[in-house]
Amino acid sequence: MIPITYLDQLSCLYGVSFGYIVGLTKTKNPTIGKLDMQLLREHMKQERKKRKLTQEDVAKILKVGKTTYHDYETGKYEIKIDKLILLVNYYKIDIDVFCGKIKESEIFTK
Repeated sequence: MIPITYLDQLSCLYGVSFGYIVGLTKTKNPTIGKLDMQLLREHMKQERKKRKLTQEDVAKILKVGKTTYHDYETGKYEIKIDKLILLVNYYKIDIDVFCGKIKESEIFTK
């Protein structure tokens, strides 16, 4: 698993989405922006709270310790790609929207 920042560099270099690179979609989605780590962390917290989950609940879903998930959500550590994929699959959210690479409204206009 490559670091999320490297995945972002590949995505920008080739002009394709995270979803395409990691095999979540067959659509290349060429209008991809840069990774927004702050927005990713905000989305992690918002989606968790929207579903009335605790950090401990999400940590169990991702099979990591509560402290590790807390560190992902607060920005102490970057979330690992495999954990990010588990999270977006659990939440049923587009990975590129979740990471701030595209706005949700842009998905519906393509």
